[in-house]
Amino acid sequence: SPHKTIEGCIGGFFSAIIVFYFALWEDGLHMSYNTAIPFVLVVCMIAFFGDMFESLLKRQARLKDSGNSLPGHGGFLDRFDAVMMVSFFFFLFRNQLINLFIT
Repeated sequence: SPHKTIEGCIGGFFSAIIVFYFALWEDGLHMSYNTAIPFVLVVCMIAFFGDMFESLLKRQARLKDSGNSLPGHGGFLDRFDAVMMVSFFFFLFRNQLINLFIT
């Protein structure tokens, strides 16, 4: 539903900023908000499009749920579709991201 999508994007963005800063803090790294916020925004956009892509695939296959392992959650892939897309992005661009944001 559109309302859950908007709320999920906003909640995911703020949650990602908090988790990102704790992860950097744990590693002893520091990053300015001017760098961190665009980085997290890009990651959230990729996660959103991963979720929408998986939903498109399910609609084309005329499936409401992608499995029964997690009842009421749309299936197993619904829990990890955004993570899979972001992981793929990081795998492809990890060296560029490290140079751009960490050094």
